[in-house]
Amino acid sequence: MRFIKDLLFFDLETSGPDPDKDVIVQIGAVLLDKDNLLEKAFFSTYIRNSLLTETLTEQAKAGHATIEALETGLKPLDFLKKFNEFAGQDSTLLVPNSSRLLYLKQAYRKQTMAFPFELYALDFWSVCYVRSMSKGLKKIPTLHTLAEDFHLPLNNPYNAFERVKVEANIFKRICEEM
Repeated sequence: MRFIKDLLFFDLETSGPDPDKDVIVQIGAVLLDKDNLLEKAFFSTYIRNSLLTETLTEQAKAGHATIEALETGLKPLDFLKKFNEFAGQDSTLLVPNSSRLLYLKQAYRKQTMAFPFELYALDFWSVCYVRSMSKGLKKIPTLHTLAEDFHLPLNNPYNAFERVKVEANIFKRICEEM
């Protein structure tokens, strides 16, 4: 299966459920080639959203990260600049769900940066749901059930980079089934 643009998968760990007040703690991303769905590049970083130890401790707990990872992480503006460099200008976003897209858009807004991606994105879970229905499954798939179905290891489900690599592999395999 071929696509018009390269596919940019990303997943996040956040400090809470509200994109307006909570922040991205970690991002993992994988760029797949539009012609063969092979991995072209990957990106992973923790984000240091505060210099206050108390705030970092709360964010580390909520985002399943260590304080050390957050202390050495990129500042939000630096993270977005590096993410832009990684993503380039010619890719389609694949998001695990719409809330992740909202978090990313809010991160750009909070740094007064233009959101550099087209406003449409391919929703990964919708693709997985359609596949599950075509296989006769009567429930919404989870990352765990899909990883098991495709025999892919998921050792740390709280690591955005590990999750996004598994999600990209699952998507590739679903495309191969078509």
